Amino acid sequence: AVVSTQSTGNKEKVVVFDTVLTSDSTEFCPISGYESILLCGTYQLKEDAKKIGKAYLFDVSGPWGYSLDNNFSSVDSSAILDLKWSHQAINSKPFFASTCVDGIDVYCLEKNGLDSILGVKKTLSCEMSDSGSSLSLDWSNRLSDITPTLLCTSHSNGNVNIWELRDGGSELFSSLSWKAHSFEAWIVAFNYYSPFVVYSGADDCKFKGWDIRSGTKKEIFSKTFSMGVTTIQCCPFVEHRVVVGSYNEAVCLYDDRAFDKPLAFCETSGGVWRLKWGLNKNFIAVANMEKGFKVLQINDSETSLDIKSSYSEPHKSLGYGIDWMTPKDISSPPLLACSSFYDHLLSLWPPEL
Repeated sequence: AVVSTQSTGNKEKVVVFDTVLTSDSTEFCPISGYESILLCGTYQLKEDAKKIGKAYLFDVSGPWGYSLDNNFSSVDSSAILDLKWSHQAINSKPFFASTCVDGIDVYCLEKNGLDSILGVKKTLSCEMSDSGSSLSLDWSNRLSDITPTLLCTSHSNGNVNIWELRDGGSELFSSLSWKAHSFEAWIVAFNYYSPFVVYSGADDCKFKGWDIRSGTKKEIFSKTFSMGVTTIQCCPFVEHRVVVGSYNEAVCLYDDRAFDKPLAFCETSGGVWRLKWGLNKNFIAVANMEKGFKVLQINDSETSLDIKSSYSEPHKSLGYGIDWMTPKDISSPPLLACSSFYDHLLSLWPPEL
């Protein structure tokens, strides 16, 4: 892997890292004291048709600002399609999960030895060959430490699964599974204010909502898009707001009490693969596939959704992964991690907002 620094138009440094394997997902740790820990997931199809992956972990803090020099750990796995941190510590440790071509893996960070060196430990692995590839996941505990901790996953056969994480993160119990879509279910997400509500999107062009109370599933709504639905996120800063992205090159902002018409939308000129709310309710980061990466801004009246900042160089391939570093205080400048696929590149981008 090669780390380099490049200048950009905003005269801020852009730090890049060659992941060697094609990169498709990235996320900063949200746990207090670990905000500078960054994950990057990779996927590679080998000549023998075997699909392999690796999860990289970095500490981006450095004596002269942010850096990707400290790749303190990496974990080999099957090909990774998505990865996300738990927003609450489990057994006082940061946890993350990854969805892979053959199932789900769960890991924790822990300090080892007298010098307290930070390392990563796999706590469980769950194979799911009957559901096809596991494509995306979300945690139920974004806003509160609810019990039990739930995970939702979506799969290439159109299924959505609900899981309970038990025994301090060492056991994963499947509580519900159903055929949610007729084609690949690219994305699944919890409503963080009502974790018994789950949203899903798929290559069948459907955006759906589900009520999973009492161990059953009930379809709340189904909305048809012009192309496949690829990304969904509930706003963690204000209730009743959900953003949805699609191959149709647009981002839609919805009130979850009325999904018939978006409050605002933005044409992005490229397919949308990931959306991440960050900083506050007004900013959304976009992994914009062939058009690189963007930050969108919602006006205070929620009537417009506009491109605030764009970034592509040094990335020359599909933008798939993006996430905000949680600021330590209100004066901290914003920082985004971005990952692109065929050029296997991870970078740190300080957007102008």
